[in-house]
Parts: sequence; C-alpha cells; structure tokens
Amino acid sequence: MPTNFIKRSLPVTLLLIAVLASVGPLTATQIVPQVTLANEIYSWSGVCSDCTGTVTGTLTLSPTYTLGSEITTSNFVSFSYSGSNLLSPFTILDSEVVSIAGLLPLTLPGAANLTILANISSVSVPFETVSNGFWCAGSDCLGDMGGNSTYSAAVSSIPEPGSIALFCCGGALALLGARKLKS
Repeated sequence: MPTNFIKRSLPVTLLLIAVLASVGPLTATQIVPQVTLANEIYSWSGVCSDCTGTVTGTLTLSPTYTLGSEITTSNFVSFSYSGSNLLSPFTILDSEVVSIAGLLPLTLPGAANLTILANISSVSVPFETVSNGFWCAGSDCLGDMGGNSTYSAAVSSIPEPGSIALFCCGGALALLGARKLKS
C-alpha cells in the first residue's frame, strides 16, 4: 500500500518541485508576506431638521486609530458626506483639513463630539457632530443640520488575503482527501 501511495503522489510531487524550481531561490522578503493594515471605516447618519430625510457619511481613519482616542490630522484619512436636497455631496481629504478635534466613543453605535474644518476649493466647509446627537454641515454650519446622529463601525465585505489563501488550501486538502477515499 505505501508503494501505491508513492506511485500515485509522484506526479504531484514532481509538479510541485518544478513549480518551486521555476520560482528560483527565495529570499526572506519573498517568503514573508508584506502586510498592509486596512483603514478604519465608520458610517455616520443623521436625521435632517432643515433638509429632507436622513443623510449619511463615511469617516475613514488610519489603522492606528483606537476608539476613545483623539482624532488628529495624522490619523484622519477622509470624510464623505452624502448630501441632501439643500447641500451637495462633498468629500474632505486629509490634505484639505484646517483643523480637527474630537473622538469617537469607546462603544459604537453612538453619538460623538467631532468637528472637522476644511478648505475645499478655497471654501471653508465645516462638519460637526455633538454627543447629544446634534449635527451640522456646510458653510457656517448652515447648509444642513439636524439631530439624532450616530456613528457605527462599518463592516467590510472584502476578505483579507490570508483568509482567501486559507480557504484555497482547505479546498485543495478536501479534494485530495476525496480523491484518496475514491481510490
């Protein structure tokens, strides 16, 4: 029986050796994957008092940000506002931030004290939320405003590369196990 197994696995082993030989000598940087941490993404929504309905936004922070700590220009990436019937959508990039102050609470969903002041195309654009739920956006904070605003952690639907590799390895092992049981 072991001889049969060796005869059957010989083509697979030779193929693996050929693939590894075609890659050439591996250095440590080729073996260790380079890990890039993903940005932290938070969803925001607020009920309008002067505009119609509910507006939304997306706050993107660097992967070094921790809930409950101060948001600074060094960990701010961007904020996108969906717009309403009164105010057009806008996006604030890190390079456009004049000042930023506030933090997200330790537990989400929840309201937060956060003020972002930016210059977009030479126009001052503030966005502000307060822990009692009040919020405002636009020139002098008069573009849109309302109450009942909350931040929540956005859920990513994109699997990490390590998860994909693990899934593929598991599938390959399942196929090899099924093939072994079949023969």
